[in-house]
Amino acid sequence: LRGFAPAAFTRSPPEVAFSDDISLVSDLGVDLARGREAYLSLFEAVAALNTSPLLDVAGLRAGELQCDYSIGPDAVSVRWSAPLTPASTGISAALPAAALSGISTYTLAADGRLCRHELSNLRLNGRRLPSSTLAEWLRLYRRSSPASPAEAFAT
Repeated sequence: LRGFAPAAFTRSPPEVAFSDDISLVSDLGVDLARGREAYLSLFEAVAALNTSPLLDVAGLRAGELQCDYSIGPDAVSVRWSAPLTPASTGISAALPAAALSGISTYTLAADGRLCRHELSNLRLNGRRLPSSTLAEWLRLYRRSSPASPAEAFAT
């Protein structure tokens, strides 16, 4: 992870690091990719988009991730942050620079390869994205096992 996580937005990670059944799970618990080929294809697409000349006109380009690793017996948690830099010309030239951050939790398979990559606490400029806010509410709701959503969120 230390060797390839910082470049997650600019190049695909090495195939050998992942189990055949790796899954990428969004902050809402939805599978974004399942299987090594689909997982790697998704990161290849992100890298291609991030390095595309189209972003020179209309987009924000993601820089290298700053990563902080917490290693456990069955999982590795990576708290990451990536600068988003506006293009120097075109539509996005007037946009301010920004930062995208979050937590990636990687579950380890018995052979030490990564078998699950779960995203959480996604933020833009420190503000939690709506999907991560909703995911946290859903976790609280499930944990309390209420009879109804209204009961779960009653004060």
